[in-house]
Amino acid sequence: LVTIMQYALGCFDLYLMEDDAKYKDTFLRLSDFILRNQEDGGKWDARASIGSSQDNSSCMAQGQGCSIMLRAHGLTGDLRYLQAAERAVAFMLLPCDQGGTAVYTGEDITLEKYPPQGGRASSVLNGWIFALFGLYDYLLATGSAVQYRRLWEQSCRTLESHLSQYDRAYWSDYDLLGTIASPAYHSVHIALLKALADLSGSKVMFAYAERFERYRRSRVRRLRAVAVKLAQKLTRPSDSFFVQ
Repeated sequence: LVTIMQYALGCFDLYLMEDDAKYKDTFLRLSDFILRNQEDGGKWDARASIGSSQDNSSCMAQGQGCSIMLRAHGLTGDLRYLQAAERAVAFMLLPCDQGGTAVYTGEDITLEKYPPQGGRASSVLNGWIFALFGLYDYLLATGSAVQYRRLWEQSCRTLESHLSQYDRAYWSDYDLLGTIASPAYHSVHIALLKALADLSGSKVMFAYAERFERYRRSRVRRLRAVAVKLAQKLTRPSDSFFVQ
């Protein structure tokens, strides 16, 4: 489902760039499909269709789904989309132990792409940032309660404070469990951190984006990262649906 959501967002971007109605029509058809697949409580089942046996809640699905619903509402004025976005955000911010995708630890808030396993939160970097984008879209579109803005700012600050844990000093990690990022995900991390730094004004995020960019430009560091990634793939058991 997340792949469909990403395709829908791509169609919306193409519609804005090219002003071609075919992209708008495709986006709205996909929006209807995504709306129909939202559960009553606001959740989108992110991975059951590709064989996951685990809890299939995902902050990334919630954030991207929210962004899609808000864009569909903006194009059509249909309140069903706005209500779906509300449900998506409310579910995303529920604690993981209540079925949601957030982990609250003191003043820290992490948003989880995969539910914690054995009491350990993985805090996948790309999923966390995509979720923050969705919450930010909701704040922009609705001028919603101060509480949601406070939660967005808290989670951004939490991400800042954790960024050193994603840094191997030669490459970035995919999560906080020590999974090294693939070259593709490392590039995604750079782009996402730059975008979030623009939205939040975070100099820390921008500095890490620049640092990760320097790692990417180094052939030696790239080769080292690929070797470590291959070793992890060969030695670490994981669900087949994980693409890291």
